[in-house]
Amino acid sequence: MVDGVDQWGTPVSRFQPVLVTIQRTGIVVWNNSTGLGHSVTFAPLNGAPTEIPSSATGVNMRTFNAPGDFCFFCTAHVAESGIVRVQ
Repeated sequence: MVDGVDQWGTPVSRFQPVLVTIQRTGIVVWNNSTGLGHSVTFAPLNGAPTEIPSSATGVNMRTFNAPGDFCFFCTAHVAESGIVRVQ
């Protein structure tokens, strides 16, 4: 997660990078140091890993064993989204 502000000065967070490409059995790490509760919820797709529950800080990892595009979002902030592309 990275913090910033929008054009009106409102604080916003977003996943960075928005798209990551990995090989099958690759691991993706999510690091939240914002102090705000964020989660990682995957769209329903065979092979998607388990979601990451909301927490204000922490590091979480997920292994991707199946190929595909795995879309994810934060349940508290649905505009925060991204894609893990597994080849």
